[in-house]
Amino acid sequence: MTRSRFTFCIPNLNKIQYLPICIDSVLSQDSDVWECVIVDGFSSDGSWDYLQQFASDSRFKILRGLKQGMYADWNECLKHVDTEYFYFLPSDDVCNEDLVSKTTLALDSQPDIDACHFQFNYVDEQGQVTRSYDQILRSQLSLYSGVSHYAHRRSAHCEFMMHFVYRTVYRTMNSLVFRRNIIGKMNGFSSSYGSAGDYDWSMRLSFYTDVLYIPELLAAWRRYDEQATQAPGSPQNFENIIKIAASNLEQFLQLNSAHYLHAQMEKQNLLAHLKYKYRNSVDRHSIQKDLEKDSTPSDLNMRQALFARLVFFRGLSLRFFARLTRYRLFPYVSEKGFSRKLLRDLGLTWPPVSVDWPLDR
Repeated sequence: MTRSRFTFCIPNLNKIQYLPICIDSVLSQDSDVWECVIVDGFSSDGSWDYLQQFASDSRFKILRGLKQGMYADWNECLKHVDTEYFYFLPSDDVCNEDLVSKTTLALDSQPDIDACHFQFNYVDEQGQVTRSYDQILRSQLSLYSGVSHYAHRRSAHCEFMMHFVYRTVYRTMNSLVFRRNIIGKMNGFSSSYGSAGDYDWSMRLSFYTDVLYIPELLAAWRRYDEQATQAPGSPQNFENIIKIAASNLEQFLQLNSAHYLHAQMEKQNLLAHLKYKYRNSVDRHSIQKDLEKDSTPSDLNMRQALFARLVFFRGLSLRFFARLTRYRLFPYVSEKGFSRKLLRDLGLTWPPVSVDWPLDR
């Protein structure tokens, strides 16, 4: 019997519409070194009954959740990881058939790195691609767009700092495979931050390891209105993001490995940029809701176009003012500009150091 090296962690709550497709993507792997832990949070849509067909399969552990929120069930998954590697696959998402074989090969080749990042697409309810990985990078993670074509090692310090610019450089938890020894270091997901718990996890990951990136499309993130993590513009989510960033920044500054950055780091600018970005997001979310009230389709389109122009020119004005004051009186700058300023001021290496890929099995 082949020894398992890889654990799929599938948290589920009322996702029977997508759950079979998710599990099929696990069963379709071109490698047989995996097992799967499924934690169901007391679904009421038939998910639990559906899962019973896998109860007799030795590769699967089917468990009930804790009724303590989404991340409590994610942590319950982690308790049952006994393999060298693990992967979170939310039950409304899917992975490609070569996910296990390629990520284990990659991490085997870099034994001092505990996380492997890879490409993914956005898909809709029907599984149709709505945005490719290249499009995601160009529109949301511009700094990384120029380095996505080659395998590389990303500095932990650099990854941490980019969380103040882009929120998270991973966008979705199912674009990462982890080495099991990270579990004891991370102490699980926090349930104190609502749907922002994965932001906290990915930020704290930078305390412990560099990240290996491979230019392989290995997963799809399903995006739709009812999704639990789809509230980036809500005031509560905004407050949680700022709390996470401020708390983790203080912890980061206590690390011996970050000591050489202390003298150059402008803590207030880091947080000010993030605060501006999310206050602007909240304002846009609120204005968008107001635009939709009592508007005909033609009026709504006209108002949205006008609002988009106002936002564009406002951004230009703020960037000009920021440059004029050399970012001392007002720290706002474009995401790409701010990321490059951080890299330059803190002496962080960019572009990332390349590694060999693909590798012979």
